[in-house]
Amino acid sequence: MKEKKLILIRHAKSSWKYDVSDIDRPLKKRGVTDASIISKAFKEKEYTVNKIYSSPAN
Repeated sequence: MKEKKLILIRHAKSSWKYDVSDIDRPLKKRGVTDASIISKAFKEKEYTVNKIYSSPAN
């Protein structure tokens, strides 16, 4: 039987320099960089993702 894992990831760093609601708040450069890093880590570990649950926020 294949091992199952539940991985919880907090959202990336968002920018507060815009006067918008939380759902429309863009990521900071660091947030984009961090997302790329975690993506590469998943690829290196050869994780197979079956489902992703995400908020509709930017």
